[in-house]
Amino acid sequence: MATMMQTRPVLDSLSRQYSRRFPGGGDARWLAHAWGQLAGAGYVPARIPEGGRAGADARIRLAVLARLSEEFWTFGAGHHPGGSARAEAVRIDEGPGAIGAADVLDWMRIRDVPRQPDLFDPSGSALTGEDIGACLDRVEREMLAALAVVTGFERLFAELSAQRLLARGELTALRGDEREEEPLDYPLSRTEQDAILDQVDADMLAARCWLEQTVPHIRR
Repeated sequence: MATMMQTRPVLDSLSRQYSRRFPGGGDARWLAHAWGQLAGAGYVPARIPEGGRAGADARIRLAVLARLSEEFWTFGAGHHPGGSARAEAVRIDEGPGAIGAADVLDWMRIRDVPRQPDLFDPSGSALTGEDIGACLDRVEREMLAALAVVTGFERLFAELSAQRLLARGELTALRGDEREEEPLDYPLSRTEQDAILDQVDADMLAARCWLEQTVPHIRR
């Protein structure tokens, strides 16, 4: 209990910060829920360190989950206005729960993550968006494989889809009762999950195909 009391404020704050940028309206509660599942299975620490290499590692891994949720709709369903192959990485070095650039650069050095030369920073002490993106890329396959194990394909697809439906105010098909306007809780109930899986439209089908290609470890 002491660990949970210690952890949740940091995790909830970072989850809100990382999901705030979602064009489709990401749900910070899903980020915290997914992290909790991974922590329970031993893939990530329950307590997110405030700094150091371990603090950088935890934020990088949480940012991977945030990017998955964003890309599920922006690229999976073809809503992204630009032609980039990836969503811009969350600036884990900014905001209330920021990690120091030196800690991230130390993490990159240990992990042997290459950096792109920056003409405006000859000292190499500044952290760029490309650096953060490279960090996410390094652990993404590992993180998504772990998420597949603890969640499974159908539930993960339903939980990612639920965030978009919540943002669009389309919860009627999920509930149809007095709880329609209430926020979603994770994990979804079996009724909510089945309702989502029974109403797959063209956008959701495209996103589903993208998810299958992005997370090949998942087997139905």
